[in-house]
Amino acid sequence: MTSVLLIEDDDRIRLSLTLALEDEGYTAHAAATAEDGLAEQRRVNADTVLVDLMLPGMDGFECIRQLRRTDDVPIRCERGDHPGQVLSRQQLLQRVWGYEIGDERLVDVHVGRLRHKIEDVPGKPRHLVTVRGLGYKLQP
Repeated sequence: MTSVLLIEDDDRIRLSLTLALEDEGYTAHAAATAEDGLAEQRRVNADTVLVDLMLPGMDGFECIRQLRRTDDVPIRCERGDHPGQVLSRQQLLQRVWGYEIGDERLVDVHVGRLRHKIEDVPGKPRHLVTVRGLGYKLQP
């Protein structure tokens, strides 16, 4: 039976995805932090890993880097519906924080923080880029 490790900090998402994976016949393992996920992968050696990129503490990008140092397991990220998809600030407020209405500057602040963690040169982003007048998108 194929095993999947899910690293997701949102309890509701982690539980629902774990149940869905099990319903589809997978052996599901779950962790709420990158650190716990790395330890769980060493313990169970899952066949594939699903990683939330926006984890507290160690983010998903660093988690993936650390996994790659010792493991060639297939890894998928919860980037949005499609790679390269542009998400508006309002969409990000709703999807990430659950706010229907809110201060869109919150998104800008967090994008800046993420860029400092994932970009070689945060002022010239290559991975988390601004699409002028539309929002943000992740580039592989």
